[in-house]
Amino acid sequence: MLDIFPTVTKLIGGTLPPKPLDGIDIWPLLTCQKASLDREALLYFDNWDLQCARWKEWKLHVARHNSSTYSAAPAGGRRNFVLPRPELYNLALDPEESYDVAPSHPDIVAEIQSRIAKLLTDFPEPVQQAYAESKARKVDPATPTGARPRPTAN
Repeated sequence: MLDIFPTVTKLIGGTLPPKPLDGIDIWPLLTCQKASLDREALLYFDNWDLQCARWKEWKLHVARHNSSTYSAAPAGGRRNFVLPRPELYNLALDPEESYDVAPSHPDIVAEIQSRIAKLLTDFPEPVQQAYAESKARKVDPATPTGARPRPTAN
């Protein structure tokens, strides 16, 4: 759906807005001129809080809230925490995001983290501030963050 606006805009000879969009022109893919398209990483947010990024077949979880979705906020309020060890999933092989493969692919983790840093510079100040605050929070490894446990790949 994100690609419909840029694709139709290009087809009718329109001009895209000056602010960056998540979508890209997919006409070459739809007309079989190309088998695949390169696109920048897509960032996932929960309100102002960055949670993960998707790039190619990879999804990197970089932060998580201290409560699970649709549950009451814990004492002290709902907070976003940057994960001490980001979790990487290969969505082509593991669409359920069950096996963290970050230890086996530090190059992919570093690449996506670099893309996140670059992309965040174009986001509004509240997004950048929320991520800076999340990174500044100290994580107590003994305290659960509300995340479901995830097994690691062998």
